[in-house]
Amino acid sequence: MAGYLAKYATKSADDSGPADTPHWHRIRATVRDLGWRATLANLQAGSRDPYARLRKWVHMLGFRGHFGTRSRRYAITLTALRRARQRARILKTEARASHRPLDLAALEADLLADADDETTLVIGRWSYIGSGWDSDAERALALAAAARAREYAQWKAEQRRPPVSV
Repeated sequence: MAGYLAKYATKSADDSGPADTPHWHRIRATVRDLGWRATLANLQAGSRDPYARLRKWVHMLGFRGHFGTRSRRYAITLTALRRARQRARILKTEARASHRPLDLAALEADLLADADDETTLVIGRWSYIGSGWDSDAERALALAAAARAREYAQWKAEQRRPPVSV
């Protein structure tokens, strides 16, 4: 059920066809029904059924975008969040190694800020070094591997052939 709902919760803008189909209406009705049943079960038994929150998200089924899409101008990007999590992991590891306490809440602005010290190595020049093998042993290994690959491909082709009837 979760996989089926995830399929409809993540429909992309490239998907063709209207979202207002009888199948889509049945899915929404089923999800609403499951949500109401879970809510009633929670009220009767006093339990905390996670499906009770399904009703809140019925409107997202068939949404023609990704539910995780965010505006780059007005919201934080997922890349910035990943970078902040990476920085937090590094700080936690360093704090654990040095046996000192760490207050990540106080460092939140620094974690989410763009770091100027992060660099990307760009190789701007390539040069030809050579081709072939450095030794006869490397050449023999390469030729043996190629022969084995050919034999395997031939064996696979034979396995796919239908049996000959007499």
